[in-house]
Amino acid sequence: MKNTRKGFITQLLLIIIALLLVGIGVYLYMQKNQASSTAENVNQLMQQALSSARAKGSDAAIESNFSDIQTQAELYYSESGNNSYTGVCTSSEIANDLASIQTENGGTAPTCNSSAKAYAVVSPLATDNTKFWCVDSADNFGKTTTPLGANTVCPTLSTTTPGS
Repeated sequence: MKNTRKGFITQLLLIIIALLLVGIGVYLYMQKNQASSTAENVNQLMQQALSSARAKGSDAAIESNFSDIQTQAELYYSESGNNSYTGVCTSSEIANDLASIQTENGGTAPTCNSSAKAYAVVSPLATDNTKFWCVDSADNFGKTTTPLGANTVCPTLSTTTPGS
């Protein structure tokens, strides 16, 4: 009887040790997966933050190009010999700024309209393609939610000045 009981206790201890080892294995496996999952989540958050920062940097570059366009358009007007904005959109300086804007906004060509007495340029923002930067010959400069169409005056703008 003692041998049977001794064998039973030994088997019981072995079962308890086996269960503890399985439990520890499961615990370690879950910790590993949780750490891996946490690392993936942190990586995704960092990628989203960097993407947002890049887009905001692109918006700042677009704004800077619009400021350059405003200056170049006024130089074009006064140096064209006939005080006209006609052809301002195709002048080399402004064409370079328009190409830079297209690169920064993700590939959408900015709209540039001109007539003898007025011009306007609009481009979607990199952070939100339903909003636009706009600049025109009437000294309007800012953001709008309305596309330019064929107009030479910016649609209603939110109050913005270059650099703000």
